[in-house]
Amino acid sequence: MRRARARPLTTRAASKRRRPVRSQLKASAQEAGLDLPAFEQCVSSGKDQATVQQDVEEDARAGVTGTSVFCINCRMVSGAQPLERCTRVIEEELTRVR
Repeated sequence: MRRARARPLTTRAASKRRRPVRSQLKASAQEAGLDLPAFEQCVSSGKDQATVQQDVEEDARAGVTGTSVFCINCRMVSGAQPLERCTRVIEEELTRVR
C-alpha cells in the first residue's frame, strides 16, 4: 500500500478508535475505496508496517495526537474546529508574514 493512500485510511480508522482491529481497518479501507485484495495482502505481509510506524512516531513528535490536525504556517490547529477558527488563524498568519 502506498504511503499517500495509507494516510486517509489511518485517519478514518483513528477516528473510530485508538487501535483499530483488522475488521475495522478492512471496513475503513472499503469506505476509502481501496482495492480490498491488495489491501489485505499489504496488511498481511507487514511490508509497510515500519513505514506506518515511522509516520505515527513522526506525528507524535510533532504533537499530533489524533485527527483532525491542520498546520497553518507551522501553527497547529487540532481537533474539529469551526471554519471561523481556521479562518482566524490564516488571517493572523497572513498579517504576521506581510
